[in-house]
Amino acid sequence: MRARMARLVAVILIVLTVALPMAAPIEASAQARAQEVHNGATFLFDPGVSELDKYDVIEGIRLGQLMIASYFGVPNLANLRVTVLGTADAESDTTLASTYGSEIEVYTGSGVWQDLSQIERVETLVHELFHVYQNQMIEYASEPELLWFAEGTADAVGFQAIFPLGVTDQAEVYNLMSYMLTMYPMTTPLSQLEGFDSMDADAYPLAYMAVQYLLGSRGLSVSAIGEVYDGLAAGRTFADAFATAFGVSLPAFYAEFEAWRTGIVRTSVLDDDFWTEDLSATTSALVLDPVPTQVSPAGQLILSGQAAPDVACTLDVMIGATTIQRSAESNGEGEVYWLVSMPEGTVPGAGSLIASCGGAPVNAAFSIAG
Repeated sequence: MRARMARLVAVILIVLTVALPMAAPIEASAQARAQEVHNGATFLFDPGVSELDKYDVIEGIRLGQLMIASYFGVPNLANLRVTVLGTADAESDTTLASTYGSEIEVYTGSGVWQDLSQIERVETLVHELFHVYQNQMIEYASEPELLWFAEGTADAVGFQAIFPLGVTDQAEVYNLMSYMLTMYPMTTPLSQLEGFDSMDADAYPLAYMAVQYLLGSRGLSVSAIGEVYDGLAAGRTFADAFATAFGVSLPAFYAEFEAWRTGIVRTSVLDDDFWTEDLSATTSALVLDPVPTQVSPAGQLILSGQAAPDVACTLDVMIGATTIQRSAESNGEGEVYWLVSMPEGTVPGAGSLIASCGGAPVNAAFSIAG
């Protein structure tokens, strides 16, 4: 089970059509979908979507919106539409989500979605939202980005977004990718992963490693990725935009990366951060990490803590007369987190919260910044 799921977690995440800037039509549901609008994004929910899945999607998209605004200077992605299905993809149960232009489909009925931890679901949503950003930036470009770059950068942004949540870090994600490359070796040169349909599932960790090496070896943050897309939007070729952003030509980078990848550490030990087993029937004490003292009226409250592994936890956030309720599940290491977007129209003032994993409730206060 662990070996099978490890492969699915890292690489069989998404069937993507990032090179198609125009939205493909999404099949109409036999049942009416509930429509909600949050921070400029339209969400359509199948009746069978659970509350936990619903808020994983809403909060994951909001986290991605804030990430893209902060790192890439794009506060709003136009015409964003997210359809959340209670079924699996008709073509593959391993598909978690698909992106077409400015439309995202999420398949919460997939067995893989249901087996993943919340943190991986959120990373998937940020990954998908970054594909919307890519699609909008290349809509009028003379040529698209290369596939390994599109997928590797989407994962780089997705994982960077979840690090502040307090349940995983760069070292553990690197270990995850190393595990995947150990269990499912990938010998294809990066230069052969450029075109549409050139990558299979086993290539995703390599694409992520290539982007992380590209950034890390040059001391760059993920914001440098935006320079490539700015160049493409301005009509430059990918090779030219890449060389300008990173100070190296594509052929030279390929040679550099192929030499470096021989030293990727192999590991057969997988961290528990991305796994949720069956929930325990026992309750647990909860120890919260330091609670943010301030939250922006348009931001997200990020709360994390430690409990027993695989327990159900709850959070109530009180803002004025409004109470927001969120559920969560601790991972295999007992780490738990919540994301709570401030309701639109929130004004500066005081907020409070109560969190529990079945044991004694933990109370805390925060302020909404002016």
